[in-house]
Amino acid sequence: SVAEAAVRDIIRYYTREAGVRSLEREVSKICRKVVKTLLLKKAEKNLKGSVLYWGRRMMAASQAPDADEMLQASEQAMALAPGNRAVANNYAATLVLTGRKPAEAVKLTFENVTQFPGSPDFQINHAIALLMNDRVEEARKVLLEVQADRLTAVQRANFHLAWLDVSVRARKWSEARERSILIDRAQLMPLQLTKLDVLQKQVNRAN
Repeated sequence: SVAEAAVRDIIRYYTREAGVRSLEREVSKICRKVVKTLLLKKAEKNLKGSVLYWGRRMMAASQAPDADEMLQASEQAMALAPGNRAVANNYAATLVLTGRKPAEAVKLTFENVTQFPGSPDFQINHAIALLMNDRVEEARKVLLEVQADRLTAVQRANFHLAWLDVSVRARKWSEARERSILIDRAQLMPLQLTKLDVLQKQVNRAN
C-alpha cells in the first residue's frame, strides 16, 4: 500500500495539472519501478552465480547509462570466472568505457594487444587506457597502427573518438575538429556520447 503522506507528496510535487488528473499515471510509474526492482532482486538471488547473468546486467547498465552498475556487474563476472578470456575482455572494456581503475585498464588492454596483435578493438581500447593514464604519445602510436580502412562502423566511431581525445590532450585543435566531424554519434554508447560532448566543448572553446 501507499501511505497517505506519499500520495500527498505525489500530488504536490509530481502532478502539474489541476487536481489529480495525472495521479494514476504517476502512481503507475512508481509501481513499475518497484516491480522492476523486486524482479531484479529475485533474479539476482537465483542467478547471482551465473556469469551470463552478470554479463547481461553489465550490458543493461551500459545503456542506462550507469557506470557504477557496469563496474559492479563486470567485477562480479570476473570473480566468478577469473580465467575466462571473454569475461576478462569485457571487464577491460568496462574499465575503458567508464574511465575507472586506469592502471588496471592499461595492464589488461596491453595483455590483449600482446595476445591478439592487429585486433582493432583491443588496439583502440589500449589507446584509450593509455590516455586514462595521461600517456598521450603512446596512445597516438597505438592508434597509428590501427588499419582504419578495415574497421566496422562501430569501430570507426570508437577509433575517431580516441583520436579526438588524443588531439584535444595535445591541443591540436585543427586535427581535433577534423576528427570530430568523422565521428558517427549513432554508433556510440551513452557514456561515449557524454565523453564526446565534453571533448567537443573543449574544441569549441579553443576556436
